[in-house]
Amino acid sequence: MNIFTRAGLQLRDAFNSIFGSKQNTNYYNYADYQSLIGYSNPLARYSGDVLDNALIKRTIDCIATHASQLKVQHIIQDKGKTEIVNDNIEYLCNFKPNELMNANDFWYRVVSCLFINNNAFIYPKFDARGELIALYPIDFYSLTWKEDTKGNVCCEFVFSKQKIVLPYSMLIHLRRQYIQNSMSGDNQDEQLLQMLNNSKLLSDARKNILKANGTPNFVLQANVSVKKDDLDKAVKDFVNSYGYANRVASVDNRFQITPVSSQTTNVSQDEIDSAEKEILQYFGVSKALISGDYTPEQMMAFQESVIAPIANQIGQALTTGLLSKIKINLGHQIRVNNNVLQYASVSSKIDLVSKLVTNGVISINDARALLGLDNRQEEEADWLRTSLNTVNLEDAGDYQLGKAGVEVNKDNTDNRLKSAKEDNKEKEGEKDE
Repeated sequence: MNIFTRAGLQLRDAFNSIFGSKQNTNYYNYADYQSLIGYSNPLARYSGDVLDNALIKRTIDCIATHASQLKVQHIIQDKGKTEIVNDNIEYLCNFKPNELMNANDFWYRVVSCLFINNNAFIYPKFDARGELIALYPIDFYSLTWKEDTKGNVCCEFVFSKQKIVLPYSMLIHLRRQYIQNSMSGDNQDEQLLQMLNNSKLLSDARKNILKANGTPNFVLQANVSVKKDDLDKAVKDFVNSYGYANRVASVDNRFQITPVSSQTTNVSQDEIDSAEKEILQYFGVSKALISGDYTPEQMMAFQESVIAPIANQIGQALTTGLLSKIKINLGHQIRVNNNVLQYASVSSKIDLVSKLVTNGVISINDARALLGLDNRQEEEADWLRTSLNTVNLEDAGDYQLGKAGVEVNKDNTDNRLKSAKEDNKEKEGEKDE
């Protein structure tokens, strides 16, 4: 067995380990899918030129790095109460989605594909009992939307040497800029390449200016045969003469001066910065985040405007892709948590934590976790507390009088007031008599 045969078998083994050894290879049973607005365009892998740009690569890396820190929870919501389900979904999403990746690698890859290609596909693998056992990101060369004989939408994925048709209902599909195409997120290659070309043209122009600074402004040509020493002396005399007397230089008739014109275009740094800013704004990322010199407010804005929508999208996609309709109706859902508070400033955290604890929203241990501190072991540290300074308005009188040791009547009057009124009535009666 030669090396090419072994490589082919290894590729086949990897393909089979994900999709299984029994795939439907009768591709003639599938027709191109036609939606209400016509046939859906095939989806091709992103252009390689996009990731050749360092700024775009750093921008997508920034987004994917923060999105890979999201935490997934399988919960049940019933009658206002939330119960956490500790099952294989949480383990796969938060620790080991498949045998090749940890959770950080997995979500980094998924979100990177989403922002590069405006589409990302996840293949959930189930065992014979219907239990989820793995999650795989699908990295393909091309995708064509198909329809089987029963009218079900399918996806024909083409890889390096294999292809497979999978029912769309078996996949988890994330989309960006879902505007024009009926099934896929819009192709953004044209927009990205245009921004790349603008940035490259400005950058090349600036390089040409720097190069032009080292080119001569004049050529000194001898009309007669002269020695090298005489030619060097003539050049030196010309250089010394040029720029002093009204920017005019002199030379004798043995030499001819030819000006050299520069074809470069002046480009300001502001124009280059503007081209880079266009790329950053396209992805919703600031330059401060790319350089790492950001403020807590800038990070909070990024988390809320970019990462939070990703978390919401992933949560909805996992819920409908991994849970049955019956479970969803019973209150099951997949929630993706984005802890925005961890990026707030220390003073903001302390102020917020103080309010949350005193209002019974979080426990002492929850507050310590937000501040990056270890949990307390006492049972009371997990209790919810509230400040006695805040009570219901209807109970305010009861609380104040009760705290003073005064018995409160049902009509919200206390015995001291009642007895005082009775004494006054008795005194008034005595006067009348």
